[in-house]
Amino acid sequence: MHIWIRRLLLLTVAAHALANALRAALAVRQALILPELPVTLPPLLLAAFGALWMLVFAGCAAGIWMQRIAAARVTIYAAVAYQASFWMLQTAFAQASFWTQARFDALGSLAALMATTVLAIVWQRLAQANHSYV
Repeated sequence: MHIWIRRLLLLTVAAHALANALRAALAVRQALILPELPVTLPPLLLAAFGALWMLVFAGCAAGIWMQRIAAARVTIYAAVAYQASFWMLQTAFAQASFWTQARFDALGSLAALMATTVLAIVWQRLAQANHSYV
């Protein structure tokens, strides 16, 4: 069971890294193709945050792949910080109409990162109990 939890955690963290890489690429593309488009969040800010979180989650995935027990703890911190930055950006820049359109996206993001956090906690506890990082 332990190996499956680690693999599932690796898959979810890699998916977060990929999603943020795509978010950064789309934001750059939007900034280049549609520079006059009125948006609530500046595309280059979204690209910067997407690139930053892609690197963070890719680093977490690499640590999980190399079976470092600290990777579980760092993944938990990253998931919490990611949600904090998400809500900070939405609160600082979003207009009232945004919340009616994106509330399900926000809840989906929260649910996905909560699942990642739970997997990281379970993997960390199992690894500590077994004194094994495999």
